[in-house]
Amino acid sequence: MKKYVFIVFIISNYFSCNSPKLNGHYHVEWGNRSSFQTWNIKNNRMKINDSVCSDKKEICFGMPIKFKGDSIFVTWVDIIYAAKFKIDENGTIITTTNYDDRFDTIKLIPKENCINSKDYLNKKVSNLKTSFDLVSLYYNTHGESAFPIDFKNELIIGKKENNTFYIFNNQILTFSKNSFNITKQKSSKDILIYIDKKIRLKEVVTILKELTDKNYKIHFSSKDEQENNEQVIIFNKSIKNIKINKSITTINTCEYCEKHPTKKIDSILNFKIFKKDSCLVNNQITDYFQLRNSVVRFLKQNRSTRLNTQIQLEINSDILFEDYLYLLGDINFVNIELLGTYYRDESDPDQKNILEKQETWNTKNLNLEFPIRIKEIIKPF
Repeated sequence: MKKYVFIVFIISNYFSCNSPKLNGHYHVEWGNRSSFQTWNIKNNRMKINDSVCSDKKEICFGMPIKFKGDSIFVTWVDIIYAAKFKIDENGTIITTTNYDDRFDTIKLIPKENCINSKDYLNKKVSNLKTSFDLVSLYYNTHGESAFPIDFKNELIIGKKENNTFYIFNNQILTFSKNSFNITKQKSSKDILIYIDKKIRLKEVVTILKELTDKNYKIHFSSKDEQENNEQVIIFNKSIKNIKINKSITTINTCEYCEKHPTKKIDSILNFKIFKKDSCLVNNQITDYFQLRNSVVRFLKQNRSTRLNTQIQLEINSDILFEDYLYLLGDINFVNIELLGTYYRDESDPDQKNILEKQETWNTKNLNLEFPIRIKEIIKPF
């Protein structure tokens, strides 16, 4: 198991001529985000979510950190971050900015012995003498991240040679008499699911149905390849029901439906999904981006299209699960796009309220005005 090795830095009086010398691993936290960014620093040169070279003969690329008096200056990707700073007794660097009387605080918290998600999962499958490569998304569509250890229930689905394995809370499951024999819960329980890149959608649907039937609330996970490698990105799936009839699986979900939970379906948008970024939209083969645009254009028209539309996806069961998650990410992004789209239906009694929420960017309540109702029909093509 790979661990970070850190050098504890010593700060003398930073108002003196000696500037602080930073070395170590930091979690960079700001706002109310569930995720953070990792900075690895060596001799006041920083890399985000990556190591800084240690060989003095090498040219150590990294973003420089400089100090002047009580100010810190960091080349942070494409900006120069300038702020006032102080260092507390635990070595935490607290930076403060003030733009137009708006104060913002960022904390750089020194950490030791952090474990990344890759090592966490490989340790979980080590008894099977195999490795695990978690699926990844190219963007985060939901803004939630978590440490794997924070979930009491977890399911790992992976491959050893050509065989699929399922590990539920550290126990290897066996499928017998049409069941994985997972304990039924009296009330809803969260479960975080990790799926290897080699797994196909058809290898997930049966156990997904059993988990749903037994009152588990589904959270899929994917790699965080940009901000930090210690957390995973969470993708929540609000499943209403799953039905399996021979080779056809039907999954009904409703995202952001708390305010408008049950509505008569007036319109159905039909799409056929062949593989990653290959789908049938308005009788043309195109990509997920155009599928997303088509849904946004339809839903934003009026109250009926906004509240009474079902998105029906006919999906190839042999698609890689990672590509399926990519599709769900694009569908989920429909809601995000609608939040910033001026809502024009003057006959809708909710219009004024929606526009006020859009103007103040009240996202938490605004996304409930645009429910996403999905019916997935998963079958072999």
